[in-house]
Amino acid sequence: AIYFDNEVHTIKYKVSFTEKSIVLTSNIIANAPRFRFTYTAIDDKTVNASFEIATPQAPEEFKMYLEGKASKVK
Repeated sequence: AIYFDNEVHTIKYKVSFTEKSIVLTSNIIANAPRFRFTYTAIDDKTVNASFEIATPQAPEEFKMYLEGKASKVK
C-alpha cells in the first residue's frame, strides 16, 4: 500500500492480515520514523484502530501514539 498527502509525504507500507485484522507497516528508511497502523475487528460492528511510531534509532520498537474504536451505527 502507499500513502500520499498534500504535504508531499509518501509512505510505502507492507500489508499483512489475518481473519480479524489488517496491519500496515512502513518500510525502514534511514533517518526516518517508521509507522504501523493496525485495524482489528472486535465484532460485526466494531473495529479497534491503533497507530504506532518507531524512531529511526529503534525501527523495530513501536510505541503507541493513538488508539480508538469505531462502530457502525446503521
